[in-house]
Amino acid sequence: MIRDKKRFRLAMILTAALTLLSIRYPGTRTLYEEALRLVHLPSSIPLPGEGSLIYSGLVFSGFALWTLYLIWNSLNRHRIMFCLALIWLLPVLSNAVLAGYQSLIPKGVYAVALQHDKTQCKYEIRNARMSGSCTLDLTNRSGESLTLRPTAQIFYGRAAGDHVPTEIELDPIEIAPRQSGLFEPRFDFKLSEESRPGNNFGSTANFSGNFLTLALDDGTHKRTWTE
Repeated sequence: MIRDKKRFRLAMILTAALTLLSIRYPGTRTLYEEALRLVHLPSSIPLPGEGSLIYSGLVFSGFALWTLYLIWNSLNRHRIMFCLALIWLLPVLSNAVLAGYQSLIPKGVYAVALQHDKTQCKYEIRNARMSGSCTLDLTNRSGESLTLRPTAQIFYGRAAGDHVPTEIELDPIEIAPRQSGLFEPRFDFKLSEESRPGNNFGSTANFSGNFLTLALDDGTHKRTWTE
């Protein structure tokens, strides 16, 4: 079945590396993107006008295609099945590795997993007050109870094309060991004079479009999630 053991071995090494680098931790960026930031390399190239080219994803995709090419050329049979299985397994393996790591090593907020696509904040602005709640899909993978103090930054339109950042302190969250579920901490506060809109309205903010930034603080460490 294996025609070229050297190429197949290299493909497996690349698969393991891509699995680790595609893990989203400690925030919403992958370890590959975090590494670029650590060495002060930009993850995008500015284009004429206001656009930008996110090249980091293209480089990662290039290595993934090279891995598939190596697998294709190192096998005699079942090449299509093996390549499709690898494409399906890569995100599954990344999540499994992260879950295992969070269950065994880190403590506090670093052992918490947040479902990025299920998190959002609903708010209403009325009579110069902002109130609402945030839906957080959290999993505590550690063996200890946690008290988390969430804060959010919501960008809302005060006027056409004007997005105002508002810092919000939400109710504390108590999360038991190994607990997973939806939490809905609430908030209600008076807006500052400069951030008050001219009319009453309500809306929903999520990570898509950079309208929401969420932070969780366990009293010792703080993690931040954004788009």
